[in-house]
Amino acid sequence: MTDTSKICGECKTPSSLDQTQAPLESSVYYHTYGAPEMDDNPLIAALPHVTDDEKEVTRRLMMKPQFSVDERNLPNSIRVILLSRLKHHFYYPSQLDVSIYKKVEEQIISGYCTRNPVTPSGQAILHGLGDEENKHRRPCCPEICAGTISLLYGASGRGKTALLNAITRAMGSVMIVHTHFRGQEKPLLYPQITVLKRNMTDQPNSMIKGISKVLADRVDELLGVDDYGPIFMDKSMSRTHYVSELRRIIRKHWIGIVIIDAFEHVSLAGTKGKKELLNVLDNMRDELGVPILLASTYECSDLLSMPSLRTTRRLIDGGVYELGS
Repeated sequence: MTDTSKICGECKTPSSLDQTQAPLESSVYYHTYGAPEMDDNPLIAALPHVTDDEKEVTRRLMMKPQFSVDERNLPNSIRVILLSRLKHHFYYPSQLDVSIYKKVEEQIISGYCTRNPVTPSGQAILHGLGDEENKHRRPCCPEICAGTISLLYGASGRGKTALLNAITRAMGSVMIVHTHFRGQEKPLLYPQITVLKRNMTDQPNSMIKGISKVLADRVDELLGVDDYGPIFMDKSMSRTHYVSELRRIIRKHWIGIVIIDAFEHVSLAGTKGKKELLNVLDNMRDELGVPILLASTYECSDLLSMPSLRTTRRLIDGGVYELGS
């Protein structure tokens, strides 16, 4: 397939953003595919070009360490030390990795299809007019296609985090600032965050309040600000308030996918805790059309044995992927 990419805008870095935290490209390339729901949506058009070329997808996922031929002349003791580069700066995807990436890419684009910020319905979603509590303000609220929940699991050390990092790299810039699109100026008031990924290893026994807080902190980290994390420091807030604020952040920055790594550290003790967490994930997926990817060890496999068949079916609608055995 010929890449019919066009440069339709420039990406400028606001002075308040920390480029070390938020890698930004010098320009935004808006691709065209011949499908209006993709071509006319800046959230999709700015993503890396969708391709069926597996070699190209492999190239996007892989990571190579720096190497100079002159290093072959270094003493053996130094060359042995430099082998550590392979541990930290080398990744070569398997066929399964490529397949999982393509599935995640499809879910992100599908989630964006009904969240086009340059359309009236997209603006209605941005301002929350489709929320249950605001339906009286608009007789015809926009329909949002439900997102998906996927589960990536396997034994510790099987490469789940490495794959998630590779998927994040392959999706291009984590944050995109749109200044022009198809002749329109400032189609988005706030930066688009394509992948919101957070590791939960330092959040033992946390539930929805803890999840909301660490995701908000990650958004602050990407933006180079301290606006969202402090909101979740208010201990008087209820679970409903936490979820509402998290929805607002996801809407405002047009987040493409939420990835929660090391999900086994999130407390799932007790039937009540499981139901509460799954209900929150369901609401996020349904109300915002945002795909959610959970990565865990086998400790999280009990989610698939919930008494309700409906719950299990909804959990795996985005796919269940096992790395290793």
